[in-house]
Amino acid sequence: MDFLFPQFLYGLFALSIPIIIHLFHFRKVKKVYFSNTRFLRKVKEASQSRKKLKHYLILASRLLFLFFLVMVFVQPVINKQEAGLDGKQVSIYLDNSMSMGNEIANDTRALDEAIRYAQEILDFYPVGTRFRLLTNSFAPFSNAEKSKAEIEEHLTELQLTGITRSFTEIEQRMLQSGGSTESSATGKELFWISDFQKSTGGNLADLAYDTLHRYHWIPLSFSNDINIYVDSVYLDNPLMINKKKSSLKVVLSNDSDKEVSSLGVKAFINDIQSATTTIDIPAKGKTEATFDLAFGLKKINRCKIGFEDFPVTFDNEFYLSIDLSERISILEVKHREANNALGNVYGNKELFNFNSVFADNLNYSQIKNADLLIINGLEHMDPSLNIALNEYLQNFGSLAIIPSARAEAEAYQALIPQRITLPEASKEPQELAAPDLRNPFFENVFENTNENFSMPSAGRRLAWGRDRQALLQFKNGMPYLSSFKKGGNVFLFASPLEDEYTSLHRHAIFVPIMYRIAVSSSKKQKALYHTLDEQNLTLRMDSISKNDIFKLVREQEEVVPEQRVLGNRLIIGLPKHTLSAGFYQLSQRDNLFGELAFNNEKKESLLAQHELSVLETAAQGKTNVQVFATEDAVAFKRVIKERYEGTPLWRYALILALLFLFVEVLLARFLK
Repeated sequence: MDFLFPQFLYGLFALSIPIIIHLFHFRKVKKVYFSNTRFLRKVKEASQSRKKLKHYLILASRLLFLFFLVMVFVQPVINKQEAGLDGKQVSIYLDNSMSMGNEIANDTRALDEAIRYAQEILDFYPVGTRFRLLTNSFAPFSNAEKSKAEIEEHLTELQLTGITRSFTEIEQRMLQSGGSTESSATGKELFWISDFQKSTGGNLADLAYDTLHRYHWIPLSFSNDINIYVDSVYLDNPLMINKKKSSLKVVLSNDSDKEVSSLGVKAFINDIQSATTTIDIPAKGKTEATFDLAFGLKKINRCKIGFEDFPVTFDNEFYLSIDLSERISILEVKHREANNALGNVYGNKELFNFNSVFADNLNYSQIKNADLLIINGLEHMDPSLNIALNEYLQNFGSLAIIPSARAEAEAYQALIPQRITLPEASKEPQELAAPDLRNPFFENVFENTNENFSMPSAGRRLAWGRDRQALLQFKNGMPYLSSFKKGGNVFLFASPLEDEYTSLHRHAIFVPIMYRIAVSSSKKQKALYHTLDEQNLTLRMDSISKNDIFKLVREQEEVVPEQRVLGNRLIIGLPKHTLSAGFYQLSQRDNLFGELAFNNEKKESLLAQHELSVLETAAQGKTNVQVFATEDAVAFKRVIKERYEGTPLWRYALILALLFLFVEVLLARFLK
């Protein structure tokens, strides 16, 4: 048994008061003289015995009344399992990720119940205790200790966020003292209220479990594990040629063990419903939905995918932006005898801004503005051109090299990280192998994925050893078209585009390959969507200055993110605690540079949790880690008091004190 206020035990000295009264008051004897005492003797003895019994009973009831009255103030407790909580440093982590919008028992939202848990923790500590409240945003509010009233006010404003945090991130942040990077030297009470999601949290074994601090895990178990979410979205025709049919492919995933039937999925373009479909998704499986895009889209188009899935609703809408505002800029630097094969491929002015110049007429200032630079048939490279091309690659430009029939290997060596040689019998034609359609380079390039189609043949003017990642290979395994990384991408062909060396430029596969090279090289090509968990966004732009200030605009909201300019790239640091899923315009002053679509990280849609048994196993053998397996905040309040305060007995002491006071009154009044 423990006492919460042992100083009141001095009150037991009050028990001496009834004893003193008994000794000096009840022992007084008054003599009464009678003429004949023979008949009074027995009556007198009997009366004194009864009086002694009455006095002792009254004395006992008074002593017990005073004893239990003192116990009311001492507040004894029993069954105390742990040492009491230290109220000096209390940190509370409250998980407000999107998955906390799921329901737990009694159809209660997990976030709402977590707030009740936090309130019970605040009430558990005495007035004057300072707290730190940490949420997924890691906002500046959590950097300093706050009063109970300030924390309670912040809890009323707490909302779900698309930001996810791993267990190690949370632990490191909780151990920081006042926002510094160093851990506090004194022990902390760390309350951890979370759904302990597997996909975002990671492995519990990765935690440090600093023995200087005490961990209190409060898991919230979902009552529902069914959730549908958008796994990925892509365009079957990424170039989005106007007046050409294109489709939007949406892959939806089912995270539960139950099949979902007849799920209605809608597609909205520029706030207008453009298509709808119904799909079935197998348990733990995926299904692809296809939506045909309308002709005549705007330059910048807002697209949204929507469906009904309850109770997890945060991922029922998916946002993407289709930008058709820019053409791909291509510059061909060629020999005067080179053919016009590339001009025929890139002649679509709706897609490409194609310029072809002879090497001796090249203005080097044109190079930096090209999305794709093609060296076609040059016999040798001037040192100044080599310097300009290497600088272009260092600024993440894309370069394609088509060799000359008379060029030596050394002409291109400065641009290629691989050693180049001249093979024997270079003009002898060999058939090319069918492309590996599993290579991401060929993703969505061919409508028919049958690999048994005829391929062109080619001789080799250049060789660079074996390349298992080659985009095109001969049937003997030697590479014909490879991609190298040298700052930007370098695409190298093994032969000139001349009839005596190859028939590739006359084959149907030539156009999609060159289109794919152009698309992958586009500096202005913007991703269809981004996730809120991305650290930085890198956007390629022309005519960008280091003094330009860009901002993200959404309705009446304006955000100026961290940004820096590196060459022709704008690098934006995402302010996670500010952004939410939806559309944001990227602008500089009154100039609109595009529209960005943000979505929640899809890992958040995976609702699998670390089960209670897993948490208890992780805490096993660690005296500073406790797991609270409670159904609701009311049960948590009872459990935490029993664990750290024990079962309080002061109520029973008060009842007994009143009982013995009542007994004393009865004895004095009715016992003759």
